[in-house]
Amino acid sequence: MRGATLLETIVAMAVLALALAPLTGAVANGWRAQALALNQRRVQEEVERAGAAIADGLARGGARIGGLRAASYVCADTPKGKAPCSGALVFLVPRPVANQVVGYYVSRGTLYRYVCTLGEAGCSLDRAPAAGGSPVLSGVVHFSAVKGASDPRLVHLALDMAGQTRAAFRWETEVRVRNAP
Repeated sequence: MRGATLLETIVAMAVLALALAPLTGAVANGWRAQALALNQRRVQEEVERAGAAIADGLARGGARIGGLRAASYVCADTPKGKAPCSGALVFLVPRPVANQVVGYYVSRGTLYRYVCTLGEAGCSLDRAPAAGGSPVLSGVVHFSAVKGASDPRLVHLALDMAGQTRAAFRWETEVRVRNAP
């Protein structure tokens, strides 16, 4: 019995390297695809949470921020063009003590939420503030809220996301406002 020569060993290693090269590329591509899919899923979950907060409200530290569904007044774009809210969504949520004004607008790629009490200085139902509020979602390219043409109690919400670190994504839903005239 004789062992493998150095030349045979080198040839075997070269053949093995040539066979493994495409496999390593496939594994790397699989990892990249998995990372992209996880990022897409994370973006979708963030957008779904933000959409649920807009439609149904949310609880923050024991205080309840009202949602669009419970609004008694809505300032949003119309199918024919922009309303005084100019691309923002502002709505009034009736409360036993004081009526709550909630608004959403986009500034520099971030969706903001602001909450104020009707009658406070600077609190308006006709426009979003120029600045302020709490950041809700970053990477927002476009946000729109449009009242239905035949049913003004139906509000169509759309949100577009994009960026270098996140996958492009569009979220849309319709919310029926229960208490609006």
